[in-house]
Amino acid sequence: MRYLVVPLLAATIARAQDATLSGFVDLGYAFNSNRPDNHESFYPGAGTTAKRATEFALNLAQVQWTRPASAEQVGFTLAAVAGDGADVVQTHVYHASVAYRLKNGLVLEGGIYPSHIGVESFYSKDNWNYTRSILMTTMTAKRSGHRSHTRAMPSPHR
Repeated sequence: MRYLVVPLLAATIARAQDATLSGFVDLGYAFNSNRPDNHESFYPGAGTTAKRATEFALNLAQVQWTRPASAEQVGFTLAAVAGDGADVVQTHVYHASVAYRLKNGLVLEGGIYPSHIGVESFYSKDNWNYTRSILMTTMTAKRSGHRSHTRAMPSPHR
């Protein structure tokens, strides 16, 4: 699937018009009263937020480029991430998908998506609590596949 999405996404981005660019940066200082010698707050492979103890760190930075799908043009979403959180879950492409809206309103989309499992988000800015639980750290951060959706009721503005 990823071998199909990357060329389609690259071709779509090359012709991108009316696309939006967004992002965020999460910098933090994590204090650990245990003061570990190696500055690791968690065992390896866990702790996507506040990973390093008693030092400033880039927890997560995200840049996202999006264009909505329409009957005239292919839409896309590309979200790249960096920082300690991305290193722990071993991903730097968080969302990459290509979408097309058919004339009947049905949107067909394929690519790599953020996981829908759990109430804790990979994005620290969206979490109820800044640090994620170890259980949620061990769950997959993304999935790949296809999805399709349409409106249940026609739009009143058409």
